[in-house]
Amino acid sequence: MDRPTDRGAAAHVAAFAAGVMIAQQVAGKATRDALFLSHFGAAELPKVMISSAVLSIAGVLVTSAAMQRFAPARVVPTAFATSGALFAAEWFLVGTSPGIAAWVIYLHMAVFGALVISGFWSLVNERFDPHSAKKAVARIGAVAAFGGLVGGVSAERVAVLLDPRSMLLLLAGANVVCAFAVARVAAPLRRRRRTEDDRAVGPGDGLRILREVPYLQKLAALVALVAMTAALLDFALKAQAAERLESGQTLMQFFAIFYTASSNGWASTERSRSFRASSS
Repeated sequence: MDRPTDRGAAAHVAAFAAGVMIAQQVAGKATRDALFLSHFGAAELPKVMISSAVLSIAGVLVTSAAMQRFAPARVVPTAFATSGALFAAEWFLVGTSPGIAAWVIYLHMAVFGALVISGFWSLVNERFDPHSAKKAVARIGAVAAFGGLVGGVSAERVAVLLDPRSMLLLLAGANVVCAFAVARVAAPLRRRRRTEDDRAVGPGDGLRILREVPYLQKLAALVALVAMTAALLDFALKAQAAERLESGQTLMQFFAIFYTASSNGWASTERSRSFRASSS
């Protein structure tokens, strides 16, 4: 597709994008939780968590269909740009209707948070051949882990020096940077014409395979059980934080530290998943 020097430059840009992406993800989660719990407390958490889960499923279906039709090279930069525009709009909304803004930010992170990361790794798998992907994925994963640390520290410092609302403008800028960086990585893929084989597999095929393979059904049930357990633990943590920490600044400091500590394992999991996919 391109020369080794082009792939090397693309790997560096992709690593930079991954670092900024995970940084804004960690900082975004801390900001989301701080703003929501400082306005509503734990009593509203079940409502927003259930709404987020439903909206996330819809978002996955829409994004999967979009990637199938237009390819990650076009969808992922657009998703980052859209997320950045939403953060800017939410910054304005916090100043006029903070309660509504807290709900919107929570739902925004639920839909775009995991989708941009999943889409980014799908793009990496398409951009690099199996041989070059081994080095690229290792470099990208390392920078992504460092990005999680930077994002958490940035959120904690913003909470001390400014306020959670100010973080929304930084998140908007980070998403715009990601959009430009990912667009540069994806440039050769956008020039390639998609064939019928590229469009052969869709969401309906995945559901058909799930119905036909008992092992996958058991695995799906296990994943659902783990997700439910994680949601309950997440609720318990946030409820305790809302009870003990009253201000938005202290809540943001706490969640910045928490998500920083948990981001490295998550980044390693995504890196391993992408490495297996690129090697298959």
